Amino acid sequence: MKFSITTQLVVLLCSHVVLGAAKSAAQSESFHVQGTVTDLNEGVIPGAKVSFHSNQTTKEASTNAKGVYEADLELGVYTMTVQYPRFHLFHRPAFRITSPTRVTFNAALLVAGSCDVVVSNSSGAPPTADELDEGVRLFCTREESFPVPSADGVPFEVYVHYGNRTAVNGTYTYTSQKHLAPQVFVAYNLFSLLADNVVYDAAHRTLEARGHVVATEETATERADSMSFKVENGKAIPLR
Repeated sequence: MKFSITTQLVVLLCSHVVLGAAKSAAQSESFHVQGTVTDLNEGVIPGAKVSFHSNQTTKEASTNAKGVYEADLELGVYTMTVQYPRFHLFHRPAFRITSPTRVTFNAALLVAGSCDVVVSNSSGAPPTADELDEGVRLFCTREESFPVPSADGVPFEVYVHYGNRTAVNGTYTYTSQKHLAPQVFVAYNLFSLLADNVVYDAAHRTLEARGHVVATEETATERADSMSFKVENGKAIPLR
């Protein structure tokens, strides 16, 4: 009988150790994201709503008095939005985290203003809801996204927020404009870019940035007068 009780105690203790280790491992399968939300004049915005969306869940955080937010999320693929009254919605496209780490995503919000868009087409038919939405994105919020297929199927996108835009044969040129976008902002997975001028070649998936360029990959930041990248499989690969 004593042997039986001892054996049961050993089994129970081993079970607790295994369960505790499994719980600890599960808890470690997360990452920490933080950042600061500001307006275009670099004034902090307290009380902004920061949301992270995945196929399984949505998690929300709010900025504190210093405009800073923090959140812990399970590993996976997410999109990010930031909302605050009287400002345009800030959007960051799909990004993927595969190991426990810390990342920083800052957001600069644009003051919302009135914007009337007239959309017409060659057929003379009334514009569709999608056409109207595209017009608002291009001419009011001044943002654009391009899908970039990845080898493992993650729906990455190149997202651009700009002041002015021109497009010729699949090459898109973006420039800054003081009251609409002091700098062109580009986001792709964990990569972020700020520059005065950006050219995106959609066919070759290359980015050329010039003028006060600041490129950030997770926590590493590089500054230069010009930089070029090729985007593929979630990475922005420097070309020179």
